[in-house]
Amino acid sequence: MATLSLLYPDRLRPSGPPPGLHFAGGYDLAPLPVDIALTPGGLTLSRPDQDSGFVTTPWDVPGAGPTVVNTATLRQRPDPYRLAVELARGKLNSVRNQTAEWGDIGLDVSPLFREKLRAAGRLFGHAVVADDPTRADSLAAELLGEAHGLANELVETYTQQVFRTRHQTETRIRTAFGARLEGAPPAGDDDEAYRRAFNAVRLVPVWGQIEAAQGEFDWSGFDTLVGWALTAGLNVGIGPIIDLRPGRLPAWLREHHGDWPTIAAYACEFAELVMVRYGERVGVWEVVAGFNHAEAVGLIEDDRLRLAARLLDAARQI
Repeated sequence: MATLSLLYPDRLRPSGPPPGLHFAGGYDLAPLPVDIALTPGGLTLSRPDQDSGFVTTPWDVPGAGPTVVNTATLRQRPDPYRLAVELARGKLNSVRNQTAEWGDIGLDVSPLFREKLRAAGRLFGHAVVADDPTRADSLAAELLGEAHGLANELVETYTQQVFRTRHQTETRIRTAFGARLEGAPPAGDDDEAYRRAFNAVRLVPVWGQIEAAQGEFDWSGFDTLVGWALTAGLNVGIGPIIDLRPGRLPAWLREHHGDWPTIAAYACEFAELVMVRYGERVGVWEVVAGFNHAEAVGLIEDDRLRLAARLLDAARQI
């Protein structure tokens, strides 16, 4: 049985297995099963395999608040690890590696950032060699906050340089970039802000709103939404047409609870009405969504799969 011992700062010593703490490793870096036992200074992780891995745990990071943080890779050994120091090592390694990786593709970081990174390395050295555990934990906490600040600064620098490069080569991105809307933004600042930020939109026809009463359709609101999107010159998509998430289906459909052939007939009818009504103006469709919701009108998983297949086939024919 391989063991990995972790020492906590005095004020953070757990009274039971810490929620959210995991040991991960392997090729997919997935959480691995471990037995957690409390010790006088912290806890011990035990598992059958000797493989190294990293510990991930929620942690109160100075300046960032509660955050999920992970150590660098830890090998199995009899001596305990100071968890605060290892979490600081893990974040510092992450920032160093990301800086090098983005530097290889042309990222230019400032001399000030590099000096801050070197200072963080020196601070880590002091934490590692500190004879007083309290001093080591205090320095590690300071470093963890500094490393998170450096990570944020690095991402901000990368984002600015990527957009600067893109703006030099093209004025608007060619990729369809937008948001899902169930109603048009209010006229004025919100409308103008959407058009400046996005070149596409996904419009959602909520079945339960359009056909609130069986056989009675109110298209006025969605017609207005489609008209706004086309007038704005946006790349328009529609969907999901049939969404099984709570609150999206008509209330009257509950009368057919569990009757998948009847539900499929009504769903295909609604999908056909939507696609025929807007098909000449819209080129992108999302037919189904939310089909992992088991409580949707009493349909078991096989029924939901059959319903999805029926709807996709109907959409193809339309």
